[in-house]
Amino acid sequence: MRRLKYYIAAFALAITSAASGQNEETAAIKVITTSADEGVIIRWAPTTPVAWQLANNYGYMLTRYTLYPSDSLGYSEKIKLTPNGLHVLPENDWEGVANSDKWAAIAAQAIYGEDFVLADPGEGATSFVNAAAEQENRFSFSLLAADVSIATAEAMGLRWVDKTAVKGTTYVYRVELNKQMENYPVERGSSKITFTAPKSLPKPSNVEATFGDHSVNISWNTFYLDGIYSSYVVERSDDGGKSFHLPDDLQFFSLKKEGSGPLEKMYYMDSIPDNNMSYQYRVVGITPFGEKGPPSIPVAGQGYVSLGDAIPVIAETVVMKDGMVNIIWKFAHDLIGQVKHFTVDRGPKAGGPYQLVSGNIPTGTMAFQDTQPLSVNYYVIKAYGKHGEVRQSFPAMVQLEDSIPPATPVGLEGKVDDNGRVTITWQPNTEQDLYGYRVFRSNALKEEYIQVTEAAINTAGFTDSININTLTEEIIYTVTAQDRRYNQSGYAQPLILKRPDIVPPDQPVLKSVTPGEGTVFIDWYPASATDIAGYKLFRKKAGSTIWKEFLLPKDSTSFKDELADTGTPYNYSLMAVDDDNLASEATQFSAQPLAMPLPAISKVSHQADREQKQISLSWKYPVAYAEVIVYRSENQAPLRQYARINDGEKIFTDYQLKVGTLYKYRFKVIDKNGEESPISDEIEIQY
Repeated sequence: MRRLKYYIAAFALAITSAASGQNEETAAIKVITTSADEGVIIRWAPTTPVAWQLANNYGYMLTRYTLYPSDSLGYSEKIKLTPNGLHVLPENDWEGVANSDKWAAIAAQAIYGEDFVLADPGEGATSFVNAAAEQENRFSFSLLAADVSIATAEAMGLRWVDKTAVKGTTYVYRVELNKQMENYPVERGSSKITFTAPKSLPKPSNVEATFGDHSVNISWNTFYLDGIYSSYVVERSDDGGKSFHLPDDLQFFSLKKEGSGPLEKMYYMDSIPDNNMSYQYRVVGITPFGEKGPPSIPVAGQGYVSLGDAIPVIAETVVMKDGMVNIIWKFAHDLIGQVKHFTVDRGPKAGGPYQLVSGNIPTGTMAFQDTQPLSVNYYVIKAYGKHGEVRQSFPAMVQLEDSIPPATPVGLEGKVDDNGRVTITWQPNTEQDLYGYRVFRSNALKEEYIQVTEAAINTAGFTDSININTLTEEIIYTVTAQDRRYNQSGYAQPLILKRPDIVPPDQPVLKSVTPGEGTVFIDWYPASATDIAGYKLFRKKAGSTIWKEFLLPKDSTSFKDELADTGTPYNYSLMAVDDDNLASEATQFSAQPLAMPLPAISKVSHQADREQKQISLSWKYPVAYAEVIVYRSENQAPLRQYARINDGEKIFTDYQLKVGTLYKYRFKVIDKNGEESPISDEIEIQY
């Protein structure tokens, strides 16, 4: 069996992930079934290496249960299909099978071989699994061999065809060990099936071939075939599709670790001997029962000569007197026939970004003239191969003569915080050869500027720190721009900033506070500070915690509060605020607006309803009141107080009436402070 190590080494890369993907799980036998022309195919496998070894020693027992046609859970017949058990083929009987089936050779080595070590047959081979995992490797390889080879599965006692099954009948097939070990029980497995005509297998789809230099990469969709095929083979035709064969005798498995989803695609890389010859490829799926499905639709193509490591080389760059730039490059002579065209890209820096300046340059030209170059240019040449390859040259820098300075920076803005930290910004310059900016500072417009940046900075912003304990209120900044040729722009428009003010203004001094009818007039002396921005006046009702704020202009010296309620005392607080939002101490005082006279009720509406025996009188009044007194007289009798109407009511209905009587009505309002309005005009109603 030692000669079979060749096969093990050849499949090491393909199978290692499957071996490492086995998880420790309960020892059991998993069973699957399918309908075939010759009967019901039963396939099974143990789930752990120990269970597999026990099965190799003791064999399996296969039992068939025939279920009743109804939905009953019972069965009508029980038959032991393998009364003497089903055992692994003895070692001496494997040679005939192994000589005609490489998978049988691998399984035999896994079961009976003296050693079973996975190794990469290439130079500098590395062991994939250590000796402690040898039993796991034997188990994994043997089960995979049984998946793709019917002969191997039968030789391992993992496959049976029930040729006595009757179509239309439902069976349960149970597989168990012939003998159980007390210290390591193995759960039996079963599968239920109704024997029918076999279903046709689908073709693999979305087969694609990407050809390269003496190589091809085949891919196909496996997601929708998960659960149908457990492995695939890729076949090649060298005679235009007349015949297909395995190009390297390797199988490709749809491997996935336990608990992971199905693979979206599978790939196979093949080496092709002749780039000038067309090849066809097709994919065939293999079920866990060893059945091969129909082949996919073939895909065809041929290899090509790759550009390899060849790249364009910029041989010469020349700046002409008119400012144009000539560029000449070279490319490997023996590969120029594989190039479709060249392009020229240009960028402001070696790292880009690059933009296309000329495309589709014929291979016979390999020269370009840039008629509108930048002051600093980095050029790269790209070669586009006939088969989609792209090769790019190293950048070449070309710098033009330049004595023109950058534009003067504009849009200076800035601020100074309370700690003397200055932040200024400006609009970035757009010159391609801009090197940076220099920042200057002075205490007055007429003073000479001092540079505050030790070197040119490359950001359109600067942070400075200044002294705020000084009588000088302003600080002035300006900026210049510099290019890579050290050409410097003029000074930017000066930015005048105010140093922070840390001294609040003086407390306002009152002249007078004069209450009026529904108003309070407040008069004060103007603040002495020169940076006054305005005044803040706060007012609240006595006993309340809610203040109302009034913002007053800086030239204000008085304020008339016309929103105060009459007869209510108010507390006031007045303070001055400077242009740095520093507030003075508050000047506090109290005042109470005078009550306003109540107006007489006017525009009284009335209606006499003789059917309802009532007179209704209604009115409107602009302010709130406590009550309304109603006066009435009959015929020529004098007026007398007749009724009182509560606050909020603005209608009075008189029910005490006599037919043929002349009634006269008048009204008077009384507010919450007891103040009375004038009596209203007289209303006459003949009832």
